[in-house]
Amino acid sequence: MVVCRVTETDLELYCHGGRAAVDRIIGEVVARGAVVATRGVLPARTTSRLDVELNAALVAATTRRTANIIHNQSCGVLRDALSSLRSSILHDLSLGQTSASTASLMAELVRWQELGRRLTSGWSIVLFGRPNAGKSSLTNALAGYERSIVAEQPGTTRDVVSAETAFDGWPVLLSDTAGRRAAGDTIEATGIRHAESMLLGADVRVLVIDGSEAPQPEDLPLLRDNPEALVVFNKADLPDRWGLARPQSSLSVSATTAKGVPELIAALVSRIAPHPLPQGAAVPVGPGLADEVLAIQSAMRALHRRLRSADWMPCCLRSERRSS
Repeated sequence: MVVCRVTETDLELYCHGGRAAVDRIIGEVVARGAVVATRGVLPARTTSRLDVELNAALVAATTRRTANIIHNQSCGVLRDALSSLRSSILHDLSLGQTSASTASLMAELVRWQELGRRLTSGWSIVLFGRPNAGKSSLTNALAGYERSIVAEQPGTTRDVVSAETAFDGWPVLLSDTAGRRAAGDTIEATGIRHAESMLLGADVRVLVIDGSEAPQPEDLPLLRDNPEALVVFNKADLPDRWGLARPQSSLSVSATTAKGVPELIAALVSRIAPHPLPQGAAVPVGPGLADEVLAIQSAMRALHRRLRSADWMPCCLRSERRSS
């Protein structure tokens, strides 16, 4: 066990030996008058709120890439950017106008706030299509392990099956949904409704089509109604039955042989993180900081409208006008 004193009255205990050993140690120290603080309570008493948010995000990071980005922010990148923005806003207020430098600082923070949200929560990628298109096999191939049940029987996936993985260091949640068709029973109908709900909240939709079968009546409405989806023709190891009817932007893969899977992953990465993060860029990490950045932007826009109003000016300018 490692014991670290962090304040005059606070200690951190780092235990080893399994849950039973940890529970025994906690019980012993509590019996002797100690109070156990839940995660986040002690840092909130000893550090700034910004540090608390960044530390919590670093703990929640699941990949080396996201952890490195968060670590860079905690080393002062984000604090410096927020400090510069605050100083610039105060300077604008003293002049009674909004400057290009303030707008530029704000735009950079807003630009990366969506990425900052996803560093800990990841991106949602939902695979959908008609039954037996190979969604479950493709989900397993993308995840790198067998998460979904694969069978020839249509309707095998009766609900949403999810798997956590990472593409190029970006955390993602893959969801294999029930095949889109007229449901055979109540359970399957519930699964299809759940799939539709998942699609509404997805960051990327992947429409999986069986390329070894001629176009089916269910395929065409799915293509027409989901123009933003990434279209993937599965079973590329079998003869192609679509030919020129395929959309030009579609991809060909084989979940069985893994042919085309690397190209599909690259296409998914280009959707979830389309712009490379510049070295030293400030990223509002986590939903709390990202929301605050958007709130500051909204307040700045309201202030800009007020500054442009003819009946408002800073107090110092108002006093000068009266004296003149």
